Order: sequence, then structure tokens, then C-alpha cells
Amino acid sequence: MAAAHTNHINGMMACFSRDASLVSPLFGNALIRGQADLAVVLAAVYGSLTDLEWTHVTGTGFTWAVVAHARIGGVNIDDAMIITVDPAGQIDVIRAHVRPLLGALMLAAYLAPKLLRHPMTIKRSSRR
Repeated sequence: MAAAHTNHINGMMACFSRDASLVSPLFGNALIRGQADLAVVLAAVYGSLTDLEWTHVTGTGFTWAVVAHARIGGVNIDDAMIITVDPAGQIDVIRAHVRPLLGALMLAAYLAPKLLRHPMTIKRSSRR
């Protein structure tokens, strides 16, 4: 979590399994897979947020829930993530749930130009 505060991508990626995935909370069936694509998306997300605060962390074994509050473009945004870890304790799957609508729309607006610089990441994420 400390790596997310500082947008330290290498630190974040060290927490993920090689084949980890993120189920997009914004773009329908988009599934971001693999460390390279996750690094692109996570850099865009955490590079756009301010005032990030992890408010709740709970779980046992392979399933964890993490709740965060932040701001994006001056708008509040909350994220509730269900995280599955592998037997080695590395993140395998993140299912993110973003609210309120204005925060989700602002996130999409901030992410679009950053992710458009990586068309293959977008293309790979659309093939589920």
C-alpha cells in the first residue's frame, strides 16, 4: 500500500503474481492481465489520485477486502477492492468497485489520455 501512495510502480508490481489480473471497474468486460499491462494501468490510476487513504483492510487466507478513499480532479472517489492472493501471498486478482458516479467519470476522463498512449494494453484487455 505504501508503494501506491508514492506511485512506486516497481514496488507495486513486486506484490503481484506474474499472471495477475485486474477486472476493470470502468470499462465493461475489460480484464487487464500480466505485469506489463498492470504496470501501465496502475501507474495511470495512482498517478492521477491525490489524498489517497486506505481506510479498511480485512480478510484471511486467499481473499482480502481493501477500501480506499482519494480525490481525483478535486472530486471524491472511493474504491472497494476484493483481492485474491496466490499461495505465495502475491496478488492474483483484483476486482475493483469505484464510486460515486462523478468520481468514476472523473477517473475515466483522467485515464483515457494516459491509456491511449498504450493501444496494445487496451486491445489485450478487451479480449477476455
